[in-house]
Amino acid sequence: MLKKKYRLPANVRLGKAETISAKYFILKTASSSLPYPRFAFVISKKVDRRAVIRNRIKREMASSIQRLIDKVSPGKDMVFILKRSAVESMPLLARSVKDVFLQEGLSK
Repeated sequence: MLKKKYRLPANVRLGKAETISAKYFILKTASSSLPYPRFAFVISKKVDRRAVIRNRIKREMASSIQRLIDKVSPGKDMVFILKRSAVESMPLLARSVKDVFLQEGLSK
């Protein structure tokens, strides 16, 4: 689980967000004035109706972010909107997150 300071509160709205599309998720990023990044994960019931599966995917994403947290650029708010393809390939989520961070310049 991510520490509380790294979690994006539900009431925060990303104003001018940049959208990045990947195979397993859509990533929306916006700048913030904080000295650390914040993250949120959104999984619709359309992805999978079972809450157990949706929560497992959120935990997998949070653990992959936790491993990369010190390499992520500070001052960013990020929302991961997961796609249906994420259910079938949970082991590949961490690699996909790392690849997107490197390709898009979101890491230090």
